[in-house]
Amino acid sequence: MARVCIWGASLQKTADEAQVDAVVQILQQRLPHVFITLFSRDADVMAERYARLEAIPTRDLGRVTRALSRADLLVLVAGPFVETAHQALSAAVLILIATMTRTPIIGYGITLFPMQTWWGRRTFRFLMERLRFIAPRERVGAEIMRGLGIGTEIFQTADPRFVLAPSAPERIRALLAEEGVALDRPCVAVTMRHFDDTTPKWVRNGSEYTSERDARAKDSLARALDALDPAIQVVFMPMHPDYRDDENAARGVVTRMSTAARAHLLSRQLSAQEAIGIIAHADMLVACRVGSAVFASLSGTPVVGISYEPRMTDHLERMDLEDCVVDWRNLDPKQVTERVQRVWHDREAMRTRVGAKRDEMAALAREGAELVADELELLLAPVAARPLRR
Repeated sequence: MARVCIWGASLQKTADEAQVDAVVQILQQRLPHVFITLFSRDADVMAERYARLEAIPTRDLGRVTRALSRADLLVLVAGPFVETAHQALSAAVLILIATMTRTPIIGYGITLFPMQTWWGRRTFRFLMERLRFIAPRERVGAEIMRGLGIGTEIFQTADPRFVLAPSAPERIRALLAEEGVALDRPCVAVTMRHFDDTTPKWVRNGSEYTSERDARAKDSLARALDALDPAIQVVFMPMHPDYRDDENAARGVVTRMSTAARAHLLSRQLSAQEAIGIIAHADMLVACRVGSAVFASLSGTPVVGISYEPRMTDHLERMDLEDCVVDWRNLDPKQVTERVQRVWHDREAMRTRVGAKRDEMAALAREGAELVADELELLLAPVAARPLRR
Protein backbone atom coordinates (compact mmCIF):
# COMPACT_ATOMS: atom_id res chain seq x y z
CA MET A 1 0.00 0.00 0.00
CA ALA A 2 1.32 3.43 -0.95
CA ARG A 3 1.63 5.96 1.89
CA VAL A 4 1.39 9.70 1.26
CA CYS A 5 1.69 12.54 3.77
CA ILE A 6 0.13 15.95 2.99
CA TRP A 7 0.93 19.30 4.59
CA GLY A 8 0.49 22.99 3.82
CA ALA A 9 -3.21 23.91 4.13
CA SER A 10 -5.64 24.06 7.03
CA LEU A 11 -9.42 23.96 7.35
CA GLN A 12 -9.54 27.47 8.80
CA LYS A 13 -10.35 29.08 5.46
CA THR A 14 -12.97 27.79 3.04
CA ALA A 15 -10.56 28.11 0.10
CA ASP A 16 -7.84 26.14 1.94
CA GLU A 17 -10.33 23.45 2.88
CA ALA A 18 -11.09 23.14 -0.83
CA GLN A 19 -7.39 22.72 -1.55
CA VAL A 20 -7.15 19.77 0.87
CA ASP A 21 -10.38 18.28 -0.51
CA ALA A 22 -9.06 18.48 -4.06
CA VAL A 23 -5.68 16.87 -3.38
CA VAL A 24 -7.24 14.06 -1.30
CA GLN A 25 -9.84 13.44 -4.03
CA ILE A 26 -7.20 13.41 -6.75
CA LEU A 27 -4.99 10.91 -4.90
CA GLN A 28 -7.86 8.60 -3.97
CA GLN A 29 -9.28 8.55 -7.51
CA ARG A 30 -5.92 7.87 -9.13
CA LEU A 31 -4.62 5.51 -6.41
CA PRO A 32 -7.67 3.92 -4.69
CA HIS A 33 -5.60 2.05 -2.09
CA VAL A 34 -3.37 4.94 -1.00
CA PHE A 35 -3.03 5.56 2.75
CA ILE A 36 -3.08 9.31 3.41
CA THR A 37 -1.75 11.11 6.48
CA LEU A 38 -2.57 14.78 6.99
CA PHE A 39 -0.25 17.01 9.04
CA SER A 40 -2.09 19.99 10.48
CA ARG A 41 -2.34 22.25 13.49
CA ASP A 42 -6.08 21.52 13.13
CA ALA A 43 -5.61 17.74 13.34
CA ASP A 44 -8.77 17.19 15.43
CA VAL A 45 -10.89 18.98 12.83
CA MET A 46 -9.11 17.14 10.02
CA ALA A 47 -9.77 13.79 11.70
CA GLU A 48 -13.46 14.61 12.04
CA ARG A 49 -13.83 15.73 8.44
CA TYR A 50 -11.70 12.98 6.87
CA ALA A 51 -12.70 9.99 8.98
CA ARG A 52 -10.88 7.45 6.79
CA LEU A 53 -7.57 9.33 6.87
CA GLU A 54 -4.90 9.71 9.54
CA ALA A 55 -4.45 13.23 10.97
CA ILE A 56 -1.42 14.20 13.05
CA PRO A 57 -0.80 17.54 14.80
CA THR A 58 2.26 19.25 13.29
CA ARG A 59 3.53 19.99 16.81
CA ASP A 60 3.72 16.23 17.58
CA LEU A 61 7.15 15.80 16.02
CA GLY A 62 7.49 12.19 17.21
CA ARG A 63 4.38 11.05 15.34
CA VAL A 64 5.27 13.24 12.37
CA THR A 65 8.73 11.64 12.16
CA ARG A 66 7.33 8.11 12.42
CA ALA A 67 4.74 8.84 9.71
CA LEU A 68 7.36 10.29 7.38
CA SER A 69 9.73 7.37 7.96
CA ARG A 70 7.00 5.04 6.65
CA ALA A 71 5.79 7.34 3.85
CA ASP A 72 6.56 6.99 0.16
CA LEU A 73 5.93 10.67 -0.55
CA LEU A 74 5.35 14.03 1.18
CA VAL A 75 3.13 16.41 -0.79
CA LEU A 76 3.26 20.13 0.07
CA VAL A 77 0.06 21.94 -0.92
CA ALA A 78 -1.05 25.59 -0.81
CA GLY A 79 1.89 27.16 1.14
CA PRO A 80 4.32 26.94 2.73
CA PHE A 81 4.75 30.63 3.49
CA VAL A 82 7.89 31.92 5.15
CA GLU A 83 7.00 35.54 5.84
CA THR A 84 7.15 35.12 9.63
CA ALA A 85 9.66 33.30 11.81
CA HIS A 86 6.95 30.85 12.93
CA GLN A 87 5.95 30.03 9.34
CA ALA A 88 9.57 29.54 8.31
CA LEU A 89 10.34 27.31 11.31
CA SER A 90 7.27 25.12 10.72
CA ALA A 91 8.15 24.61 7.06
CA ALA A 92 11.85 24.05 7.76
CA VAL A 93 11.29 21.48 10.50
CA LEU A 94 8.91 19.39 8.40
CA ILE A 95 11.03 19.48 5.26
CA LEU A 96 14.23 18.70 7.15
CA ILE A 97 12.57 15.73 8.93
CA ALA A 98 11.44 14.43 5.53
CA THR A 99 14.96 14.89 4.20
CA MET A 100 16.49 13.00 7.16
CA THR A 101 13.98 10.14 6.78
CA ARG A 102 14.72 10.09 3.03
CA THR A 103 11.10 10.74 2.17
CA PRO A 104 10.77 12.26 -1.32
CA ILE A 105 8.97 15.64 -1.36
CA ILE A 106 6.99 17.35 -4.10
CA GLY A 107 5.03 20.59 -4.21
CA TYR A 108 1.58 20.40 -5.78
CA GLY A 109 -0.89 23.25 -6.16
CA ILE A 110 1.51 25.54 -4.33
CA THR A 111 0.67 29.23 -4.23
CA LEU A 112 2.99 32.13 -3.53
CA PHE A 113 2.83 35.84 -2.73
CA PRO A 114 5.60 38.28 -3.65
CA MET A 115 7.92 37.92 -0.64
CA GLN A 116 8.55 40.92 1.58
CA THR A 117 11.80 39.91 3.32
CA TRP A 118 15.27 38.95 2.07
CA TRP A 119 15.52 36.11 4.59
CA GLY A 120 12.10 34.80 3.52
CA ARG A 121 13.26 34.62 -0.10
CA ARG A 122 16.46 32.81 0.85
CA THR A 123 14.68 30.40 3.19
CA PHE A 124 12.01 29.59 0.61
CA ARG A 125 14.63 28.94 -2.08
CA PHE A 126 16.64 26.68 0.27
CA LEU A 127 13.55 24.66 1.25
CA MET A 128 12.12 24.35 -2.26
CA GLU A 129 15.43 22.97 -3.53
CA ARG A 130 14.84 19.94 -1.29
CA LEU A 131 11.85 18.99 -3.51
CA ARG A 132 11.82 16.65 -6.51
CA PHE A 133 9.55 19.01 -8.45
CA ILE A 134 7.10 21.87 -7.88
CA ALA A 135 3.73 22.28 -9.62
CA PRO A 136 2.44 25.79 -8.76
CA ARG A 137 -1.23 26.51 -9.35
CA GLU A 138 -0.77 30.09 -10.64
CA ARG A 139 1.49 31.54 -13.29
CA VAL A 140 2.51 34.36 -10.99
CA GLY A 141 3.68 31.81 -8.41
CA ALA A 142 5.80 30.03 -11.02
CA GLU A 143 7.29 33.36 -12.11
CA ILE A 144 8.19 34.29 -8.52
CA MET A 145 9.83 30.91 -7.97
CA ARG A 146 11.87 31.15 -11.15
CA GLY A 147 12.85 34.68 -10.20
CA LEU A 148 14.21 33.36 -6.90
CA GLY A 149 16.57 31.10 -8.84
CA ILE A 150 15.10 27.86 -7.49
CA GLY A 151 16.87 24.96 -9.18
CA THR A 152 14.05 22.44 -8.71
CA GLU A 153 12.05 21.56 -11.83
CA ILE A 154 8.85 23.64 -12.04
CA PHE A 155 5.76 22.42 -13.92
CA GLN A 156 2.94 24.88 -14.56
CA THR A 157 -0.44 23.26 -13.94
CA ALA A 158 -3.91 24.51 -13.02
CA ASP A 159 -5.49 24.91 -9.61
CA PRO A 160 -6.37 21.44 -8.23
CA ARG A 161 -9.70 22.83 -7.01
CA PHE A 162 -10.99 22.71 -10.59
CA VAL A 163 -11.78 19.02 -9.97
CA LEU A 164 -14.26 19.78 -7.15
CA ALA A 165 -18.05 19.63 -7.37
CA PRO A 166 -20.60 21.67 -5.40
CA SER A 167 -23.05 20.46 -2.80
CA ALA A 168 -26.31 19.14 -4.26
CA PRO A 169 -28.59 21.94 -5.59
CA GLU A 170 -31.39 20.99 -3.20
CA ARG A 171 -29.00 21.35 -0.25
CA ILE A 172 -27.97 24.81 -1.47
CA ARG A 173 -31.57 25.92 -1.95
CA ALA A 174 -32.42 24.75 1.56
CA LEU A 175 -29.40 26.56 3.02
CA LEU A 176 -30.27 29.82 1.26
CA ALA A 177 -33.94 29.56 2.24
CA GLU A 178 -32.90 29.11 5.89
CA GLU A 179 -30.90 32.35 5.56
CA GLY A 180 -33.90 34.26 4.21
CA VAL A 181 -32.69 34.43 0.61
CA ALA A 182 -35.61 34.29 -1.82
CA LEU A 183 -35.11 31.49 -4.33
CA ASP A 184 -37.34 33.10 -6.96
CA ARG A 185 -35.30 36.32 -7.17
CA PRO A 186 -31.89 36.84 -8.79
CA CYS A 187 -28.87 37.22 -6.54
CA VAL A 188 -25.31 38.47 -6.63
CA ALA A 189 -22.86 36.77 -4.26
CA VAL A 190 -20.07 38.82 -2.68
CA THR A 191 -16.91 37.69 -0.88
CA MET A 192 -14.95 40.19 1.19
CA ARG A 193 -11.27 40.63 2.02
CA HIS A 194 -10.85 41.67 5.63
CA PHE A 195 -8.20 44.26 6.48
CA ASP A 196 -7.48 46.31 9.55
CA ASP A 197 -4.45 47.37 11.56
CA THR A 198 -4.33 43.94 13.27
CA THR A 199 -3.99 42.06 9.95
CA PRO A 200 -0.50 40.48 9.75
CA LYS A 201 2.01 43.00 8.48
CA TRP A 202 3.18 40.82 5.59
CA VAL A 203 -0.42 40.56 4.33
CA ARG A 204 -0.96 44.33 4.61
CA ASN A 205 2.32 45.10 2.89
CA GLY A 206 1.65 42.62 0.09
CA SER A 207 -1.66 44.34 -0.67
CA GLU A 208 -0.34 47.87 -0.01
CA TYR A 209 -3.06 48.30 2.60
CA THR A 210 -4.02 51.66 4.03
CA SER A 211 -7.19 52.48 5.95
CA GLU A 212 -8.00 55.08 3.27
CA ARG A 213 -7.79 52.47 0.50
CA ASP A 214 -9.95 50.09 2.48
CA ALA A 215 -12.62 52.78 3.00
CA ARG A 216 -12.55 53.71 -0.70
CA ALA A 217 -12.93 50.05 -1.69
CA LYS A 218 -15.99 49.66 0.54
CA ASP A 219 -17.49 52.90 -0.83
CA SER A 220 -16.92 51.68 -4.40
CA LEU A 221 -18.50 48.29 -3.74
CA ALA A 222 -21.51 49.88 -2.03
CA ARG A 223 -22.11 52.18 -5.02
CA ALA A 224 -21.79 49.32 -7.50
CA LEU A 225 -24.24 47.14 -5.57
CA ASP A 226 -26.70 50.03 -5.12
CA ALA A 227 -26.72 50.48 -8.91
CA LEU A 228 -28.06 46.95 -9.48
CA ASP A 229 -31.73 46.43 -10.25
CA PRO A 230 -33.76 46.63 -6.99
CA ALA A 231 -35.04 43.07 -7.46
CA ILE A 232 -31.51 41.64 -7.18
CA GLN A 233 -30.49 40.27 -3.78
CA VAL A 234 -26.92 40.68 -2.51
CA VAL A 235 -25.57 37.70 -0.54
CA PHE A 236 -22.33 38.16 1.43
CA MET A 237 -20.48 34.85 1.86
CA PRO A 238 -18.05 34.34 4.78
CA MET A 239 -14.76 32.67 3.76
CA HIS A 240 -12.27 34.10 6.28
CA PRO A 241 -11.01 31.95 9.21
CA ASP A 242 -12.75 34.25 11.71
CA TYR A 243 -16.43 34.81 10.91
CA ARG A 244 -16.33 38.15 12.76
CA ASP A 245 -13.77 39.48 10.30
CA ASP A 246 -16.05 38.67 7.36
CA GLU A 247 -19.00 40.12 9.25
CA ASN A 248 -17.17 43.39 9.91
CA ALA A 249 -15.96 43.65 6.31
CA ALA A 250 -19.48 43.01 4.95
CA ARG A 251 -21.07 45.48 7.35
CA GLY A 252 -18.52 48.04 6.22
CA VAL A 253 -20.13 47.80 2.76
CA VAL A 254 -23.75 47.35 3.83
CA THR A 255 -23.72 50.44 6.06
CA ARG A 256 -22.63 52.48 3.03
CA MET A 257 -25.42 51.10 0.81
CA SER A 258 -28.63 53.04 0.27
CA THR A 259 -30.30 49.72 -0.65
CA ALA A 260 -29.09 47.80 2.42
CA ALA A 261 -32.44 46.00 2.79
CA ARG A 262 -31.54 43.77 -0.17
CA ALA A 263 -28.35 42.51 1.55
CA HIS A 264 -28.00 39.15 3.32
CA LEU A 265 -24.94 38.15 5.36
CA LEU A 266 -24.87 34.37 5.74
CA SER A 267 -24.81 33.47 9.41
CA ARG A 268 -22.05 30.86 9.50
CA GLN A 269 -18.85 29.68 7.91
CA LEU A 270 -19.39 27.52 4.82
CA SER A 271 -17.83 24.26 3.74
CA ALA A 272 -15.97 24.35 0.44
CA GLN A 273 -18.74 22.42 -1.33
CA GLU A 274 -21.40 24.76 0.08
CA ALA A 275 -19.45 27.82 -1.06
CA ILE A 276 -19.07 26.39 -4.57
CA GLY A 277 -22.77 25.52 -4.61
CA ILE A 278 -23.89 29.02 -3.56
CA ILE A 279 -21.66 30.62 -6.18
CA ALA A 280 -23.03 28.20 -8.79
CA HIS A 281 -26.58 29.21 -7.73
CA ALA A 282 -25.76 32.94 -7.92
CA ASP A 283 -26.25 34.91 -11.11
CA MET A 284 -22.93 36.70 -10.58
CA LEU A 285 -20.07 36.91 -8.06
CA VAL A 286 -18.18 39.99 -6.91
CA ALA A 287 -14.98 38.39 -5.64
CA CYS A 288 -12.58 39.96 -3.19
CA ARG A 289 -10.99 36.58 -2.43
CA VAL A 290 -9.02 34.56 -5.00
CA GLY A 291 -10.50 31.26 -3.84
CA SER A 292 -14.03 32.48 -4.53
CA ALA A 293 -13.00 33.56 -8.05
CA VAL A 294 -11.69 30.02 -8.62
CA PHE A 295 -15.04 28.66 -7.37
CA ALA A 296 -16.86 30.94 -9.84
CA SER A 297 -14.64 29.72 -12.67
CA LEU A 298 -15.26 26.04 -11.94
CA SER A 299 -19.00 26.78 -11.56
CA GLY A 300 -19.27 28.80 -14.78
CA THR A 301 -20.56 31.82 -12.84
CA PRO A 302 -19.84 35.35 -14.20
CA VAL A 303 -17.41 37.19 -11.93
CA VAL A 304 -15.97 40.62 -11.25
CA GLY A 305 -12.71 40.42 -9.32
CA ILE A 306 -11.39 43.06 -6.92
CA SER A 307 -7.66 42.36 -7.00
CA TYR A 308 -5.89 42.82 -3.66
CA GLU A 309 -2.73 41.05 -4.85
CA PRO A 310 -1.34 39.57 -8.08
CA ARG A 311 -2.94 36.13 -7.77
CA MET A 312 -6.46 37.46 -8.47
CA THR A 313 -5.32 39.29 -11.61
CA ASP A 314 -3.33 36.25 -12.70
CA HIS A 315 -6.27 33.88 -12.27
CA LEU A 316 -8.76 36.04 -14.17
CA GLU A 317 -6.27 36.71 -16.97
CA ARG A 318 -5.73 32.97 -17.25
CA MET A 319 -9.50 32.56 -17.57
CA ASP A 320 -9.47 35.20 -20.37
CA LEU A 321 -11.38 37.55 -18.04
CA GLU A 322 -8.81 40.33 -17.80
CA ASP A 323 -11.58 42.82 -18.53
CA CYS A 324 -13.43 41.66 -15.39
CA VAL A 325 -10.86 42.64 -12.78
CA VAL A 326 -10.10 45.95 -11.04
CA ASP A 327 -7.09 46.78 -8.86
CA TRP A 328 -8.13 47.75 -5.35
CA ARG A 329 -5.16 50.13 -4.97
CA ASN A 330 -6.67 52.47 -7.57
CA LEU A 331 -10.38 51.83 -7.26
CA ASP A 332 -12.63 54.26 -9.04
CA PRO A 333 -16.31 53.92 -7.99
CA LYS A 334 -17.45 54.58 -11.57
CA GLN A 335 -15.11 51.88 -12.90
CA VAL A 336 -16.33 49.27 -10.40
CA THR A 337 -19.97 50.11 -11.15
CA GLU A 338 -19.34 49.91 -14.90
CA ARG A 339 -17.67 46.48 -14.59
CA VAL A 340 -20.43 45.08 -12.39
CA GLN A 341 -23.16 46.45 -14.69
CA ARG A 342 -21.47 45.14 -17.84
CA VAL A 343 -20.91 41.64 -16.47
CA TRP A 344 -24.47 41.55 -15.12
CA HIS A 345 -26.03 42.51 -18.45
CA ASP A 346 -23.75 40.12 -20.38
CA ARG A 347 -24.02 37.30 -17.83
CA GLU A 348 -25.43 34.65 -20.18
CA ALA A 349 -22.68 35.20 -22.73
CA MET A 350 -20.21 35.33 -19.84
CA ARG A 351 -21.33 31.89 -18.63
CA THR A 352 -20.55 30.46 -22.05
CA ARG A 353 -17.19 32.25 -22.07
CA VAL A 354 -16.26 30.98 -18.59
CA GLY A 355 -17.53 27.48 -19.29
CA ALA A 356 -15.28 27.00 -22.31
CA LYS A 357 -12.19 28.02 -20.36
CA ARG A 358 -13.27 25.99 -17.32
CA ASP A 359 -13.04 22.74 -19.28
CA GLU A 360 -9.50 23.62 -20.36
CA MET A 361 -8.43 24.41 -16.79
CA ALA A 362 -10.03 21.23 -15.43
CA ALA A 363 -8.03 19.22 -17.97
CA LEU A 364 -4.84 20.98 -16.83
CA ALA A 365 -5.74 20.21 -13.21
CA ARG A 366 -6.08 16.53 -14.10
CA GLU A 367 -2.68 16.67 -15.82
CA GLY A 368 -1.24 18.02 -12.58
CA ALA A 369 -2.82 15.11 -10.74
CA GLU A 370 -1.14 12.71 -13.13
CA LEU A 371 2.24 14.26 -12.25
CA VAL A 372 1.68 13.39 -8.59
CA ALA A 373 0.41 9.88 -9.30
CA ASP A 374 3.18 9.15 -11.80
CA GLU A 375 5.80 10.33 -9.31
CA LEU A 376 4.42 8.03 -6.63
CA GLU A 377 4.27 5.06 -9.00
CA LEU A 378 7.85 5.78 -10.04
CA LEU A 379 8.98 5.79 -6.41
CA LEU A 380 7.14 2.53 -5.70
CA ALA A 381 8.60 0.72 -8.72
CA PRO A 382 11.50 -1.69 -8.12
CA VAL A 383 14.79 0.16 -8.51
CA ALA A 384 15.83 -1.81 -11.60
CA ALA A 385 12.50 -1.07 -13.27
CA ARG A 386 12.48 2.67 -12.64
CA PRO A 387 12.64 4.78 -15.81
CA LEU A 388 14.72 7.93 -15.81
CA ARG A 389 12.69 11.08 -15.09
CA ARG A 390 12.89 13.72 -17.78
